[in-house]
Amino acid sequence: MPAVSTATPSDASGDMQLVRRALARESDAFRSIMKTHNQPLYRIARGVVASPDRAICVHESS
Repeated sequence: MPAVSTATPSDASGDMQLVRRALARESDAFRSIMKTHNQPLYRIARGVVASPDRAICVHESS
């Protein structure tokens, strides 16, 4: 089942700005993306691997 986005258009455009900045190697932009999406990224990792410890390793290496 595809994921349902709860982002508003302004959130999405703000995320795209952050992505562009992160691609330009701006560490603050990457940090902001990770901070904003930290929990959903961990949950995805946790759903893919068997153990919580392994999910943390996957999440931290992303």
